[in-house]
Amino acid sequence: MIFIKVPPQPSKDLITGNHQTAIRYALLLESVNINANIFTKDIPYEKLEEFKGGIILHAKKNHSVAVECQKKGIPYLLVLTGTDIYYDINDNKTSASQKCIESITGAKLIIVLQENAKKKLLKKIPNLETKIIVIYQSTNINLKKHNYFEIKKNFSVIMVGNVRKEKDTLTGIKGFMKAYKNLLNIVEFDIKLIHIGLELDKRYSFLVKKYADNFKHIEFLGMRDNIQTINLINKSDLFLNTSIIEGGCLALKEAIDLRIPSLVSDIDCHKSMLGDKYPGYYRVKSVHHLAVQLEDFISNKIIRKVWTDSIRDSPLAEYTSREEKKLLQHAINFLDK
Repeated sequence: MIFIKVPPQPSKDLITGNHQTAIRYALLLESVNINANIFTKDIPYEKLEEFKGGIILHAKKNHSVAVECQKKGIPYLLVLTGTDIYYDINDNKTSASQKCIESITGAKLIIVLQENAKKKLLKKIPNLETKIIVIYQSTNINLKKHNYFEIKKNFSVIMVGNVRKEKDTLTGIKGFMKAYKNLLNIVEFDIKLIHIGLELDKRYSFLVKKYADNFKHIEFLGMRDNIQTINLINKSDLFLNTSIIEGGCLALKEAIDLRIPSLVSDIDCHKSMLGDKYPGYYRVKSVHHLAVQLEDFISNKIIRKVWTDSIRDSPLAEYTSREEKKLLQHAINFLDK
């Protein structure tokens, strides 16, 4: 029996990426007869000794659990988040950085969710080379794959992610509105943007909603469960992800597996998942470049086909839960070393 510790959920209705990862890991391990208990709240430290080891998600937020495991001699694997890798570890002068380093130092193995995250981490801590494993996220999607279209009457763009600054939702809203206005006299079909996710940052969410106020072609659906989200992605014509940082992006993997062409920011995570030559990147934080790319995709059927073909040929197009399970099993073996 092992434990899986995720940071406390900000809301009972909110399912974060960390929580999704924990649930998927528990199911994958169960399939190979390894039982895992997921803890979303604080673990009573005396209970830690009941487990042979654990998986800790988020180096900073679960620092106290990592330290307690080190004191009690309980082995653990550490899954690093985008915040850990791209923000906290980079500033040596902060307590956040110190907490991350302490959590990393005591771990049997470090898990990152994409190859570029490993490269980024090794630039900062070169001696971790033999202690890091890359385990991309997988899905179990069995729906019919998306078909490339030439003629349409309606066009749907979908964004998936809880609203906060790191997701840069506002750039997505601004870019879509700019592209829509520029396309009014070019295309004859209706265009809409659907957003799925909760308001994780209330102040930032207010700015996003205020900017989009009364624009009837943008719809905020709030939280949807995983099955509903996958079905909505599958009904869409374009997946849009505007994140500034990502440790891993399960929603993008879902779009890849559904063969939905994607317009994404040119950050490490997206490039690791789609490849450097994928045509559907825009410069991170650039409203103008996002709008230009969106306009080109909607108005040009050749570009639509190129993007669709590129998704089909992306590095993770054939990556399945079987590969993720195999890598996770390998990682779990480090708890016994």
